[in-house]
Amino acid sequence: MTLFETKNLSVTYRTARGPVPAVRSVDLSVDAGQTLGIAGESGCGKSTLVGSVLRLLPKSTEIGGEILLDGRNVLDLRPGELRAVRWAHTSIVFQGAMSSLNPVMKISRQLAEPVMLHEKVSERKARVRVGELLEQVGIPASRMDQFPHQLSGGQKQRIMIAMALACRPKLILADEPTTALDVMVQAQVLMLLKGLVAEMGLGLILITHDLSVLARTCDRAAVMYAGRVIETGPTAEVFGASRHPYTQALSGAFPAIGDPSSRYAPSGLGGDPPHPNDLPTGCAFHPRCAQARTECATTEVTLWPAGPSHAASCVLVRDRDTAAVPAPRSPAAERPAPADGAEDPADDGAGTPADGDTDGDGATDGETEAAR
Repeated sequence: MTLFETKNLSVTYRTARGPVPAVRSVDLSVDAGQTLGIAGESGCGKSTLVGSVLRLLPKSTEIGGEILLDGRNVLDLRPGELRAVRWAHTSIVFQGAMSSLNPVMKISRQLAEPVMLHEKVSERKARVRVGELLEQVGIPASRMDQFPHQLSGGQKQRIMIAMALACRPKLILADEPTTALDVMVQAQVLMLLKGLVAEMGLGLILITHDLSVLARTCDRAAVMYAGRVIETGPTAEVFGASRHPYTQALSGAFPAIGDPSSRYAPSGLGGDPPHPNDLPTGCAFHPRCAQARTECATTEVTLWPAGPSHAASCVLVRDRDTAAVPAPRSPAAERPAPADGAEDPADDGAGTPADGDTDGDGATDGETEAAR
């Protein structure tokens, strides 16, 4: 069942300097029990996209297209209907728990408020629910009457997750939920989120800069650049067999443990993403792309199929079936060859003709001639 879907979603901020297109023509969907990860550099539109789902952006913001929650367009909801959707159907874990909790309110009051508002229960029953929520995220119920400053950073983040679960939503939006956490607490929070999705059948949209977080947690991934989704598909394919040069650069910037090539010569990507007010023509990535062609500056790119459930917005993917233009290689393709007898998980079985094999029959021309 599809819980969330966007169709041709666009978000434009109205400023004194003119319109700023932060999100452009985005199509995404999330099913029950599925986790979608959204990655990309800062300023690519990830948080704006998530903020638009519950209409949390400034009133001057223009939102176009459709945002469907269980088939209902959020943009058509009246204020009362929108309040009923927030927390009860879709909730959000804001970036930075340190600044998201009210420092002068006890944890119990902050957690009980949405429960009392949406489920119309008494304060006593709400406190019972608060105790259940705290236990669910691994915090003793006895700590419900403490203030945020009495909790560690990881515990504050767990409180934010408990608050997102307060009204039993179907979809959770998590904007950088592991920011500023040490690796041990980060692992605990990720295991908690993954377990909740599996146990409760939730849909989860996870925004992160850390590709290892996305790879461990998400079923599908979407990579954003300059307000658009430039590659999407199963996480293993998007980052293990990337087809867009930008995704390849993101994957290449993440070091592979035990790989000397990435240890002594780490790859990266020069420059910065373009400002939304000054987007390049054609493919927005072409000024930074090492594989750019002349046509990239003028061609209007779209998501072209790169596999059964994999798509990328690059002319190299569009032309992948022509003999003159081979598909771009992923950084994963540069890893050391597997040991003898081991199966290479990235091998799709297609193969390439051996050196000297011009007809692709598996034997070199010299071998063929000798056989004759």
